Amino acid sequence: MELSCVTTGQGPPLVLLHGFTGNHTSWEEWLPEFEQGRSVLAVDLPGHGRTGIDRQDPAGGLPAVAAALDQLLDAYSIQQADFIGYSMGGRALLHFAHLFPHRVTSMVILSASPGIEDATEKQERARADDALADRIETHGLERFVTEWMEQPLFQTLAHADPARVARERSRKLSGDAGRFADALRQMSPGRQPSLWSSLGEMRIPSLIAAGSLDKKYVAMAHRMATLMPEARAVVIPEAGHALLLEKPVETAAAVAAFEAERASS
Repeated sequence: MELSCVTTGQGPPLVLLHGFTGNHTSWEEWLPEFEQGRSVLAVDLPGHGRTGIDRQDPAGGLPAVAAALDQLLDAYSIQQADFIGYSMGGRALLHFAHLFPHRVTSMVILSASPGIEDATEKQERARADDALADRIETHGLERFVTEWMEQPLFQTLAHADPARVARERSRKLSGDAGRFADALRQMSPGRQPSLWSSLGEMRIPSLIAAGSLDKKYVAMAHRMATLMPEARAVVIPEAGHALLLEKPVETAAAVAAFEAERASS
């Protein structure tokens, strides 16, 4: 698996990992701030942007994505990097930190889970994602994007900047229905190994962020921060799951405060 990415800036490396149906442009509003004194790598995860996906690959999934990220750093002669991952990208980042901790100097996890612990719940989630993947292929991209953005997880987008939401919809519509379906099947939380029992081993400076209206992920962020020796949780007021769309300024400020705290310690 070879990951595509877009690079900009010069300095210590920062790797950005987008969420499901996003791509490297998901970070475009943040890039002017990130690229100041930094070398930024905005990655396209499998099935998104310019990165393909092998439907027949039995080894696909987040551990394979972590291995591909390891290879990507080698390709750019990067020994260690800071990382920011949102949702699916945050799950991929947690797997990378679990498998290659020596390559992560810090990480920011936005609205992401270390996995599902209960076996029955995992099976149900895998079945639900497989069914959604089938609908993507059957009904097409436009109908899927509408369904995806109107699900309860994203109901708080109604309070976000309409222009920003419209740009996000256009970004999703620039994707490919078949590749999104394959990515959903391979990287479903229902097929993701749970990392809850491994969080105590992640001795990496970490910020775990969630929106205050995203109650499930707020609880998860606090639990993760309790288990990870060098992590802290932050709750972004009046935000839901889509932190980058709903509260980009406040989320960027929380990340900047985390980085300033690290620099002064």
